Amino acid sequence: MLVIRFVACYVSVMKLLFVSYNPMRAYGVRLDDIQTEFKQAHMIALQGTGNLAGASDVERVMRGRFWTIEWGWRRNVLYSSKACGVSMSFSSKLFPMRETLRAVYSPPKLLAGRIGAVRLQLPFLDVLFVVFYFAPDPRNARHRKANVKIVEWIIKLVARMPKRCLIVFSADANAHVGYDADGNLGDPHIGDCDPVPENYNGKLFREMLIDAELTAINTMFPLGPTYYGHASATRVDYVGMSTKAVNMGTTLCWIDQRKADRLQPILINERREHRPIAWSIEHQLEYVKSPPMPLRYSQDMLMRAVCRGEHVQEFISAVASWAVQVLNSSAWTELIVQGSPTDAWEYVGEQLNDIALSIFADVNIYGKQYNIDKSEMHCILKLRRAQNGLI
Repeated sequence: MLVIRFVACYVSVMKLLFVSYNPMRAYGVRLDDIQTEFKQAHMIALQGTGNLAGASDVERVMRGRFWTIEWGWRRNVLYSSKACGVSMSFSSKLFPMRETLRAVYSPPKLLAGRIGAVRLQLPFLDVLFVVFYFAPDPRNARHRKANVKIVEWIIKLVARMPKRCLIVFSADANAHVGYDADGNLGDPHIGDCDPVPENYNGKLFREMLIDAELTAINTMFPLGPTYYGHASATRVDYVGMSTKAVNMGTTLCWIDQRKADRLQPILINERREHRPIAWSIEHQLEYVKSPPMPLRYSQDMLMRAVCRGEHVQEFISAVASWAVQVLNSSAWTELIVQGSPTDAWEYVGEQLNDIALSIFADVNIYGKQYNIDKSEMHCILKLRRAQNGLI
């Protein structure tokens, strides 16, 4: 049977809340506190967890309302240290692990605890989450090499993703961005809020955004510093997503200073260390509903028809009924007069195939059971013929 396909376009609005934070340590009660403060988040990305890797490069942990993917640091590894460790926690409600987890991407051991990525899929959303942690000192040759390898890993991974996949990143990049070496402001991948002259890590980060077609969302909002040191406060933490998706919906970005103060690891009256960045996306996702799967013949039914004559009389009656209707139609007369014999035979063959499929179709296609009602199938055939002007 030739299925009549009605293609419809739908719009779905999805609100997502993400958090990125370098807590300087995140295990045990400390991790519980972070997840409690941001219990409404759909994803929490952490850099600098301080967790030591076990036998596996990646650990999966179910914890309360979140499930967590963790990449720990390793001893005696060139670009890893006890300050490293990254993780991502996902809301079990929006992203149930078994149903949505598509892939986990772990870096080479040289970059243990520096970077990791997870790809999740919902019915109308395909997203790759990337979390990374740049080494801090651009004057250190080993730190520079580590950051170059992180960038190379990200670019290669993003290039493997299909075009429909949304890229979301969270980073402690230890980078200053805004003005390039020539003093120019306004790179399309970096906003113009709180600009500062870029350092080595900033240049590397900006070039990564360009090559991977990403945009740093928090640079478009006047959030102020994300890190408070002993002598100064700077912006070194960044969140963002695919540049092509920036204008697809409403994006907001902020720092909840009260939550940041409660989570501050150093108990003093002034602000110190990193501040968590929260950001939300309200996307209107347009998608086209897939057309129904075309029917195919059941080999068993065809064999029973040949050997036992099952449904053969039904097929003959259906053909006879169709022939009476078609021969008395003006459309058939025009086809014979104006068309060629080839056109007529193609039409007859197509109609006979439709009728045969309506009787001998396989109702168990690709493991999916279809409750095919014979009267419904005949109604579809009738509608199709009506549209062709043959009834």
